[in-house]
Amino acid sequence: AIALKFPAPPRRRNVTVPTNELLLCPSPLLPRNSAKKRRNPLPRRPPPPPRPGTSAAPPPAPAMEFLPDGAHVRLRNRMHGAYLHADEDGVGVSLSPRRASLNTAWRVHRVRRGGDDYVLLHSAAYGRYLALSPQRVSLVYAGHAAVQGAYDAPEQVDVLWEAVRVADAAADVLMLHVSNRLLRAAPWNPALPSPVYVDIDNAGTVMQWVIEAIPLRQAPPALQGPTELPRGVVLWRTIVYMKADSQGKVDPLSRRTYGFSGRSLFHLTGDLANQLRLQFRSITLCVRAGSQGRLTPLVIDLPADERTMEVVVFTNGSLCNTCYLFPFS
Repeated sequence: AIALKFPAPPRRRNVTVPTNELLLCPSPLLPRNSAKKRRNPLPRRPPPPPRPGTSAAPPPAPAMEFLPDGAHVRLRNRMHGAYLHADEDGVGVSLSPRRASLNTAWRVHRVRRGGDDYVLLHSAAYGRYLALSPQRVSLVYAGHAAVQGAYDAPEQVDVLWEAVRVADAAADVLMLHVSNRLLRAAPWNPALPSPVYVDIDNAGTVMQWVIEAIPLRQAPPALQGPTELPRGVVLWRTIVYMKADSQGKVDPLSRRTYGFSGRSLFHLTGDLANQLRLQFRSITLCVRAGSQGRLTPLVIDLPADERTMEVVVFTNGSLCNTCYLFPFS
């Protein structure tokens, strides 16, 4: 294992966020009354003084150049060699050895808060953001689960991360959450789902990640045929949809809703084409997770949950570069 050259967890330029203020807006994962507002979402306090007889360690070096805005990347865990994976339930995050899966691809969304740069990652499969669950995993383990969530408010902090360079490992980074916790893998068992946690303890290489850039193509993968749910399984969700104009702009007042059963992207595309009186092969669907989220092209079946999805319908050839960038899988 590679020894880290700085204390664990590293502190991000003296920025800390209390645990009970990790979410500042309503989220699909929490009831509405759990939201809090505050004037300063990123409180600052001076770092603790060094202990007697020791010298202060240098701050960890940022590695944000590995995550340029708009890039598609995979995050490979150094210990297990598996990839950060957006689970099909639309909520969980785990490790997967399936490198070619679209669920292991993430798109970078950079933001600036209080003079500091942060990175957000949204799934190339479902558009939902890598976030920190506010609840502890259990009474005996103080870590929190990594989850897929919506980005609903400009001051939201549960989705804020920074890449920090690992000493003596040029290609490795730590993913440091704004709450001063680190993204880490659980013990690996190929026969069972391997969850991903966010923890304050230094766990060595299970906290180290190699960022792999994914080349892009402007031709979408072939739309898979219609799929049906297993017998006895019922999934029903609300689809909020809007049509973009030829310039790629969307009028929020054009929002419509309808109920959709199942997960099939083929069926969803057909339904929206019929409702908008468009040709099936002439449209591209993009999903957005939250009012502040970025658009993500839908190219695989929907997640296996019943949360409301916001979909923007683009006609092929419209001026929307976002919806014509697809990661190679």
